Amino acid sequence: MTGERYRDGQTVRRDRVLDLIGFVEECQNVVDQCYQTTIETHMFLKFGSTRKWTQGILHELELANVLKVDKNGVYHTRMTIMQMMGLISPNSVGMLPDSEGGK
Repeated sequence: MTGERYRDGQTVRRDRVLDLIGFVEECQNVVDQCYQTTIETHMFLKFGSTRKWTQGILHELELANVLKVDKNGVYHTRMTIMQMMGLISPNSVGMLPDSEGGK
């Protein structure tokens, strides 16, 4: 396997989760209508992910306060990918957007 990088399951999962978050972030910036079915379709067409897998990841990201769903079922990111990766400071007091005391 010359020239190929070994990719374990966690690396693949992480890349797909970051892609999902990036898709939601891009979607909300362009059309502001990122529904669960939109995300499921994107993940299926790009990676072949099942609806069940995508729903599980969406649930985990909601519990982790990375994504939120409004009353109309539209997904929004609570922070940018750059903030999640720690590449830029969340804000001057070290709080992430929408967290307690960080508004």
